[in-house]
Parts: sequence; C-alpha cells; structure tokens
Amino acid sequence: MSGLFALAKPYRIKAAHRRRRKVASGQSVQRYYDPGIGRFLSVDPVTANSGTGANFNRYWYANNNPYKFTDPDGRNSIITHMKDGSVNIAVPVNFSGPGATTQNITAVKADISSKWSGTYNINGKATQVNVQVTNADANTPAKAINNIQLTTGPTSDVNSQGSSFVRGGNSGEWNMNSSGMQNGEAAHEGGHLMRAGDKYASSLDANGKRVTTPHTGFSGNVMGETKAGTTTNDTNMREIMTSKQNIHRKEK
Repeated sequence: MSGLFALAKPYRIKAAHRRRRKVASGQSVQRYYDPGIGRFLSVDPVTANSGTGANFNRYWYANNNPYKFTDPDGRNSIITHMKDGSVNIAVPVNFSGPGATTQNITAVKADISSKWSGTYNINGKATQVNVQVTNADANTPAKAINNIQLTTGPTSDVNSQGSSFVRGGNSGEWNMNSSGMQNGEAAHEGGHLMRAGDKYASSLDANGKRVTTPHTGFSGNVMGETKAGTTTNDTNMREIMTSKQNIHRKEK
C-alpha cells in the first residue's frame, strides 16, 4: 500500500491536502490519504452513528472524493470565525416528508435563525453570532449534511410519545403540527443539530402522559422548554462552540 510508512512519523499541518516528499500519501490535516486506493490510512475521528449506520466506513472522507469536496477534519463544518470578530454558524439541512412545504421550511429556518442569532460571551468577549439553516447541495461535505423529515403528525419515536427528535446529531423527525412548533420547538431541535444538549428532565404523569421539567436555571431557555418567549444563553452557545463534532474555520 503506497504511503503506508508515512504513518511512522505522523505530523499535522494547517493547510489541507499537502503532499509529503518521497511518499505517495497526502496529509489532510488530521489523517493521511492514499490516492492510489482512494482511502485514508487512519480512521475518521468521528465514530459511526449507531442509529443510522452513517460513517460506518471510517476510512472514507468527503464522499470518497477529497479533491472535489472539502471537510477539513472529517466532522461537521458549520462554524466560521469572521474577520470582524463575529461568528457565522451554517446548518446544512435536507428537508423531506409530507410536512416539507415551502411555507413550513421557511418557518423552521426563521425560528432557528431568530432564536439562536444574537450576542454571546465567547472567550470573555461579547460576540455577535449569526445562525442560518442552509440548503444542503452537491458541494456540501457528506458528514455535514443533516437529514430532517418534517411530519404532519406524531413522529416514529415511541419513547417520546411521538415528539419531534434529532438522532445521532444529524437526522430526525419534526412534527410540524405539534403545538410546540409555535413556541420554539424548531429552534430547540435545531440546537441539537449544532450539538446543544437538552436542559430538561422527562417523566410521566399520573395518566401516563410525557411531561418535561426544565433544569434549574433553564426555565424559559429554548433547550429547557418549549413555550412563548424562550431564549438562548451563553451556556448553550458554549456547548456549540466547544463541541468536538463541530469544526472551526476562519474567514479568508
């Protein structure tokens, strides 16, 4: 296998896809790529999705075509640090299902953008963060694509009694006829796509109905409950900015 001995003395460089002299492999930031077999020689740092099987072949990269597609680190590519000090977060999504009408998709995108865009304390500095749900296309790295089915009734998640959900960080079902969709439910689920975690406890009442209770300090928080007027906070954004499933780029 060409380039195999390049693993003996691994090194990292910031510029992607440079070639080492005297070896045939290319080094792509964190992993070595062998163009002869079209595979990486070390595994993707993101493990396989147990729910969908995505990324089961951990030696592929960028749709098996790293010369056409970009994915600097084999992870979701959504966070860009702008020259003016602000941060842009793009969430590429493929919407499908009976509820995926133009009107519903527009409403979902607007809810996520309006709830999550704002000023946060990042590394001790007030920073403007702009969040936008974008349409995934042929140039979007495979592992950065989120696949969301918009339903018009209860979802397939029996454990949550048909509630909207995100599974594995990049797929799920959202019930567009849920009462919560009028109160930030899309923003809550969108938070999961950015790797923000739930801030509530779930239980059953006397009638067996699922109820949720926000964690202490997260009443009125979009990740703690769905009701009118929910907001996000620095803790939510800190989870997103520090998640190992997200990568960071700098505006060129």
